[in-house]
Amino acid sequence: MWTLQSSKFLSLINCFLLLSILSGVVRAEQRAVIIGVAEYPNLSDSHDLVGPLNDAVLLETYLTARGFAPQQIKLLTDAQSKANLPTKANIFRVMDEQLAQLESGDFLYLHFSGHGSQQPAKAEDDEIDGLTEIFLPRDTKQWDGKSGTVINAITDDEIGAYLDAYKDKGIFVWLVFDSCHSGTMSRSTWQARKLPGSALGIPKTRSTSLPKKEPRVFETKNPGGFVAFFAAQTTEETPEMKLPKRSEQSEIYGLFTFQLLEALRETPNATYRQIADQIMQNYMAQPWYGSSPLFAGDDLDRKIFDGTPGNALRQWALIDSPDGWQIPVGYLHGLQTGSELLLLAKPTDVDEKALGSLQVTSVGPVVSKLQLRAEVDVPSLSYARLIDRGVELGMNISLIDDAAYPMSKKAKFVVESLPEQAGIEWVEADQAADARLVETDGSLVLLTEGEPLPCLKKSKDRCAQQQDFIKLPLAGDPKAVQTRLLKVLTKTNKALNLMRLGSVLSLDGLDTVLNVERFPGGKKEQYGKGDVPELYAGDSLSLTIANFLDVPLDITVLFVGSDYGIDVVFPRGGAFNRFMEEEERSIPLGRINTETTGQERLVVIASKARRTAAPANFSFLAQEGVQRTRNATTPLGSLLTEAGFGGLRTRSTSSESNLAGESDIHTLGWVTRRK
Repeated sequence: MWTLQSSKFLSLINCFLLLSILSGVVRAEQRAVIIGVAEYPNLSDSHDLVGPLNDAVLLETYLTARGFAPQQIKLLTDAQSKANLPTKANIFRVMDEQLAQLESGDFLYLHFSGHGSQQPAKAEDDEIDGLTEIFLPRDTKQWDGKSGTVINAITDDEIGAYLDAYKDKGIFVWLVFDSCHSGTMSRSTWQARKLPGSALGIPKTRSTSLPKKEPRVFETKNPGGFVAFFAAQTTEETPEMKLPKRSEQSEIYGLFTFQLLEALRETPNATYRQIADQIMQNYMAQPWYGSSPLFAGDDLDRKIFDGTPGNALRQWALIDSPDGWQIPVGYLHGLQTGSELLLLAKPTDVDEKALGSLQVTSVGPVVSKLQLRAEVDVPSLSYARLIDRGVELGMNISLIDDAAYPMSKKAKFVVESLPEQAGIEWVEADQAADARLVETDGSLVLLTEGEPLPCLKKSKDRCAQQQDFIKLPLAGDPKAVQTRLLKVLTKTNKALNLMRLGSVLSLDGLDTVLNVERFPGGKKEQYGKGDVPELYAGDSLSLTIANFLDVPLDITVLFVGSDYGIDVVFPRGGAFNRFMEEEERSIPLGRINTETTGQERLVVIASKARRTAAPANFSFLAQEGVQRTRNATTPLGSLLTEAGFGGLRTRSTSSESNLAGESDIHTLGWVTRRK
C-alpha cells in the first residue's frame, strides 16, 4: 500500500495562487479588506490607473447592501487618509489586524486591484518558470539590483504566508486579484493593469537555470477555507475600461471586478462555481479576448460569503460542434446514454427556468453528444445541467463452483438473486471475465486480473506467500450480504474501467515518469508507462509530469490501490492543476508501506485546457477502497486464474474518434510486495 502524505500540495502559478483545504464552518463574522492602488508616486505618471478607486467604492457599496457593517469593511485606497493609503506597510498592518481579531469560522474577503508584474525568482523560491509574481502597492519603487527585488513590491510568498496563517486559525478567505502580469503596456480605450519589467528597471536577463524545487507543503490543522478568483493568467493582460458600455453613467472599472459584481448582483445566493461560470459567460458575450480568468478552490460548490454547502450542480457550457450539440464530459463524470440534462440560458438559473431538456445520445470518457428533446431556441451561450445521471457499469463476472471450490446454498442464493444492476453481466466460468467470485472459509472472495485462488485449508500444497484478498463474509441476512456485494462490485468496476482508459486515449506531448528512491541506500530509479517495478516498504516515490504541447493541459492524478480505492494525488489542497506550455513539475507522493500488497497504479488524466473554463478536475472520482484480508496462496500454476478485460463495451466506440488529440490517460503501475 502506498501512503499519501498528510501534507497538502500548493502550486504558485498565477496571481498568488495559494489555496488550502475548504470545509463547512459556521460564519461568526464577515469582514472585507479592499485594496485599490491607482497612483504610483515613485513611478512615471503614465503608469497611474483610474479604475482601482472605482472598484473599491463599487465593492464597498455592494458589501454594505449585502449586510456587511461599515466597520467590517476596510478600504485601502489613494483617497483615504495617510494611515489607510495602500502602501505595503499599511496593507500588511491591516492583514495582521484581521489575523489577530478574527476567529475560527469567520469569513474574510480580500480584494486587490492595481498593477501586477513579475520579477526574477531567487534560488530558494519555488517558481517553476523562474519568475515571482508581485503586486505593486502605492509606494512601489524601482528594481534594486543588490537585493534582487522591486522595492516594496508584495510577493506571492508574502501573501502566501498570510493565507497559511488565516487557514491555520480556521478562517475562510475569498481572495480576488484584479491585476495582470504580462503583455504590452497600452493606452487606448482600455488600460492594462500591469507594468512591464522595464518600467520598474528590472534587468531583461534573468536566470533560467534555477534548480527545480518541490511544491511548498503545509499541514492541515484547522477548518480554514480558501477560494481564489484571478483576473488573468500569467501570460495575459487584464484591463480597466469604461463600464457599463454605452451608458451615460459609465465609469472606469476593472473589467474583472465589474463582471464579478454583475454576477453577484444577479445571483446573491449562488455558489462560487456558479459565479465563476457566470463571469466566464459575461466575458464570452463581449469583445474582450485578452485574458482568461481563473477560479480555484476545493469548495467552489459552497455558497458565496456564508460558506454553507450549496448544490454541487453538474453543469457544463453547451458546445455547438459540427457533429451537433456536445458537452466536454463523459462516463468518467457518471454520464451514460440516455442521461437527461436541462437547457439553461445562464449557469446561475434555477431548474424552473430551464428552456428545455437534452438527452445524451452517445458518450465517451470525456465528451458526450446531446440531442434536444423538443424544438427550442438555444442561446449562443447556454449550459446543460445534469438532472438524471444514471449508473452505468461494464463488468463481466463469473463464478467458480467446482469440486475444489464448491459454492454453498447460501452463497448461490446471494449471487443468483442479486438485484439487476445496469452494466453488470454474469458469464460462464469458461468465458473471459473482469472478475470472479469464489467461496472459501465462509466468505465470498472477489478475484480480479491475475489474482491467484486462495489456499484451501485441506490443501496439502505449501503456501509460499501471503496475499490480501477482498473478502465478503456470508454471515448474516442474505439481503444485507447482497447490498454489500453490490457496493464491492461497483467500486471494483469503477477502478477497473478507470485503469483501462489508458489504452483508449492518447495525446502526444504528455510525458510522465515515476521516480523511485530505494530504501535503504537511496538508489534512484525511473519508470515509464510500460514498466511495472516491484516496490517495498520505505521506498520513496514522486511523479514527474511534463507538457510538451503548445497548449495548456489540465491534469488530475489518481491513485488506485490494490483494494480498488481511488485517492486524489493531484490537485490537492486546491492546487492549480493547469500545466502551461513546456511546463514540468515534480509531485512528491510519499513512501511505500506493506499494510496491503498487490498491484497499485497511478492514473494521470490530461485534457486540453479550454480558455473559457476553469481547469478540468477529476478529483470527484475518488472512492473508498474495499477492505482486503490476508490469506495464504499456493504457488502452483495450475491454481492460477486470470480474468481478462472485457473492453469498454459500447461506450468507447462512439467517442474514440472525437477525442483524438484532445485527452490522454497515462497509467503507471507497480507491485507492492513484502520482502
